[in-house]
Amino acid sequence: MKKILIVVFLAIIMLMAPITTATQAVKATTSNVDPPQFFITVADYAMISYFIETNFEEGEEKNLAKSIRDDIISENLEINITALADAAQEYGFQKIPEDELLAILDIEDPEEAFEELNLLIYEYWNIINGELIKDLFGQLIDKIIELVKDRLGWVHEFLDRSVTLFVDGVNLAINYIKPAVILIAVSVVLVINDILSIPNLFSELLNKLFELEFQAFIGLIIDFIEVFANDFAALIQNVKNLVNNETIRDYLTDLQGFFTWLDGKPWQDQIEISGVVRKIIGGPLVGATITCRGETTTTDSNGRYSFKVNPSNTADDSFPAYEWYGMHNCTITVSKDGEVLKQTPFRLSYSFSGGKIDWSFLVLKGKSAAASSSSSASSSSTSSSASSSSSSSSPMLNTYNTQGTNTYSSPNIFPKF
Repeated sequence: MKKILIVVFLAIIMLMAPITTATQAVKATTSNVDPPQFFITVADYAMISYFIETNFEEGEEKNLAKSIRDDIISENLEINITALADAAQEYGFQKIPEDELLAILDIEDPEEAFEELNLLIYEYWNIINGELIKDLFGQLIDKIIELVKDRLGWVHEFLDRSVTLFVDGVNLAINYIKPAVILIAVSVVLVINDILSIPNLFSELLNKLFELEFQAFIGLIIDFIEVFANDFAALIQNVKNLVNNETIRDYLTDLQGFFTWLDGKPWQDQIEISGVVRKIIGGPLVGATITCRGETTTTDSNGRYSFKVNPSNTADDSFPAYEWYGMHNCTITVSKDGEVLKQTPFRLSYSFSGGKIDWSFLVLKGKSAAASSSSSASSSSTSSSASSSSSSSSPMLNTYNTQGTNTYSSPNIFPKF
């Protein structure tokens, strides 16, 4: 056991070694395109409201939960992404101040030092005896993020992977490091603590992007990649070669997988497009042509379609323009016999790489998009007219799912805040 702890200590020291990063100029991007919009359905809103009604106590607690919901979700069911990002950061994981951790090393009595460390872990991470105490406000934010996670693509996976690493790291520290000398314990907690910068980075990225601070958004990504993905993946492999304990090796493998995933540039992954086309009278529209970002497919016997499209750093309709990292416009067009029947609204058609857009169309066969009035939001695919689509499009959005399956199945990603 002593040998294992020494090796882990050396590994932690290596992981904490200063890393120099090259200064990389961020390409200036300009775009007059309004930010993409995210809507949820009436059923989604009802699910969020039901969660509040059944889990929060009457009075101040429930009022605060409703206030959080109303700040993020407007009356016409649009998600305010910057408000969501702010809430995620406020009610998300809190890092332990490094100076408070290092101060523990000055405590001479080991029992007193470990007691102080446990108090810090409880105060900032809300962990007692190895258990994450779930916070209802964190769960509320998590449920709202779940509703739009498909279109967040690689950015949401970035968050999800980091939270998993944090939880696994906590369990590792509790089960394998706690009996060690306080120096090793504090060193491990410092590393796990640093992982918490990633969930906060998720919130910061969304904020910068939707506040149109494009250079800051891109700069945050570049800095993180330079520090972690490019330098740590190979380093972790070297450390893993020195460790015999399988649990510790598995954790290092997970860390390595995360950085390798980042090094694989997930912001260039394809975007999945799917949905169904139905006629107002007569069931599914079979053999309709579906086009998105230069890719084409046809609807099957059930009116369904599914295919993948490529993002691009050469398109001026990306958000920001000419960049991989942000959101890419995936306007979906339905046509039959050469006649365009419907298109998705421009500002509702954005997705991060690795994301998904699932859109159901209701069409009047033989009626062109220009003449169709069954959905006012579908009558235009230009950003100039999209500014009014948030209110006019909500009736259609209330009926047809625009964000994917919206099933809440993944574990809570904000256990406590």
